[in-house]
Amino acid sequence: MNRESVQVLDTGVTSFHAVAEGVLGALLLTSGLGKAFSQRDLLGTIAAYRILPRNAPYPVFAAAAWLLTAGEILLGLGLLSGCFGAGWGGCALFTLFTLAIVTNLLRGRRHIKCGCGLNGSEERLSWTVAGRAALLAVVAGLLDLTAWHHPDHAAFVPRMAGAALWLIVLAALRLRAHRFVEEMT
Repeated sequence: MNRESVQVLDTGVTSFHAVAEGVLGALLLTSGLGKAFSQRDLLGTIAAYRILPRNAPYPVFAAAAWLLTAGEILLGLGLLSGCFGAGWGGCALFTLFTLAIVTNLLRGRRHIKCGCGLNGSEERLSWTVAGRAALLAVVAGLLDLTAWHHPDHAAFVPRMAGAALWLIVLAALRLRAHRFVEEMT
């Protein structure tokens, strides 16, 4: 492989990596902002998961809701800005989500809303949701594991393209959910 081929390959890897950061960053940011504007629903979802003790005082649930919301927003912004470490943080967060989902699936509690806010619907827990969370954990971890590949100055445009791609997907999912609700009424 000659020097020009290696440079083209490195540019392609850099672009793919940055697009993945943009998609994952926008996913976390939009999810966190959605939670920020619907804290009451989030509190209900956290309680339904039964990960925190049932008799925990309200401030414990409120703190968990705000930590989750702030974590998603900050990690989303970190990924969008190319901040090293945000991928590991996303990996940890998605791993926690996966563990919470799997725990409830093993308890037979499939009726719980997932709380992920990906498509604007009332999606319930399933092995598909658990697999999606696990896949996102792996992708987020790989972003920082392979971070040496991309200099920040070369990654801004592809990162923003990834963010735009996620916003288009999110809009399409919300539109589909909205049309489904209209058809049902």
